[in-house]
Amino acid sequence: MHTIIQKGSVWTENGFIQKDLLIIDGIIQRIAESIPVQGNAEIIDAGGNWIVPGFIDPHVHFNEPGRTEWEGIRSGSAAAAAGGITTIVDMPLNSHPSVTTGQLALAKKSSLEGRSYVDYGLWGGITADNCRNYTELNNQLSHGVIGFKGFMSNSGIHDFPYLDRSDLREAMAFCAEKQVILALHAEAEEELAKTAHRQGPGRRSFLDSRPVEAELVALEWIIEDALRYGTAVHVVHVSSADGVLMLNEAKRSGADITIETCPHYLLFTDEDFINQGPLLKCAPPLRSDEVREELWDVLSKGMIDTIGSDHSPCPIPMKEAGNEDIREAWGGIQGVQFGHRALLSEGLKRGLTFETLLPMMTRNPAKRFLPDGAGGTIAPGTPANLTLMKDKETTIHNTEILFKHKRSPYAGMQVQLDVDRVLLRGKSIYLGGAWVTGPPTGKCLTWGGMQDDQGTLRRIY
Repeated sequence: MHTIIQKGSVWTENGFIQKDLLIIDGIIQRIAESIPVQGNAEIIDAGGNWIVPGFIDPHVHFNEPGRTEWEGIRSGSAAAAAGGITTIVDMPLNSHPSVTTGQLALAKKSSLEGRSYVDYGLWGGITADNCRNYTELNNQLSHGVIGFKGFMSNSGIHDFPYLDRSDLREAMAFCAEKQVILALHAEAEEELAKTAHRQGPGRRSFLDSRPVEAELVALEWIIEDALRYGTAVHVVHVSSADGVLMLNEAKRSGADITIETCPHYLLFTDEDFINQGPLLKCAPPLRSDEVREELWDVLSKGMIDTIGSDHSPCPIPMKEAGNEDIREAWGGIQGVQFGHRALLSEGLKRGLTFETLLPMMTRNPAKRFLPDGAGGTIAPGTPANLTLMKDKETTIHNTEILFKHKRSPYAGMQVQLDVDRVLLRGKSIYLGGAWVTGPPTGKCLTWGGMQDDQGTLRRIY
């Protein structure tokens, strides 16, 4: 199948350049000023569009198998595509049971096959219960997980117990030996225990019970152990500039660490949580406007490596349960469809450039998490996983939501960018605000020391 995309502004290492793209059988074959039309090639007029690599979201919870009433791969991946995302990496929880054994990794991989609209990888799970069970950890790797996710505080899921200080060292040592990434939720349960008494039914009390100090203590432990064992670590949803600065100092000392933050830490504040309540409950919690502005500052200086939506859905009644007592609400924000677009829009509004913003959503996560050539760039020989965007002021509405539960804190937000078309291996899967019908064509991407001999993790800095 031949496709020619004409008249678009194509993202390159040197910025945007108006070019045509020739795609044959899903692979970009040629980028040129003008490509002549031959035969029955499909023509896509991209005039007025920015053409960027499909976004890569390494942090979603699509909850399948076992909790598809919360989400599911079909609805979650459809929403991802509508948000310009062509690859996701799904967390080992909140599917049920959580993925902590080889058998469960295989069961999850099998349940998703042929059902995702975007490409996907899978995180394995490392917990207090299995961090010393090398057989089961190896079994997860044998089924192609890209690395392991662990929590340093209570995950809220009974079969995914957190890693204490001793467990963390076990996890670090194992992942270093196997040369796989250890992704960590960085809030120290031991620190949170000191402030748990502050938690009550009120929204402000939830914020008070999870201070930024719990994040910073966890990061101290991560840095110490990453340097000790030489582990490749990915710290998810860092919520403060202080944390980002600590981790960048560790990088300069030789630690192999990448830093993720989420759109909601840059687009919402603690006061938004006070006003909106359960829809914006998450952990770590939203911070003050001052902390948010400091986070924008370190992002503008290139100190953050990747953006993850941390899409963590649940049925609406599980959110509404916290209207009177915030402790009863499930923590998690539904944002996979809107977060990347809204973050790009706000960043550009603040005077940041595509050169600063796009790598966190494309090139960097591709280099860190995906097999070579699986995405993140636009170049001959690479898959035509592309997002076409245009400069158009729009307001996000609940009615356009494609994930399962039609409510999001992003509803009502005005953004300056609109996703016009999304292609996966040259085939349009989202077009002009409408879903393109057809069977799901997303593929499972595997990475890990035991899947093959492709081997060593790559630093991205």
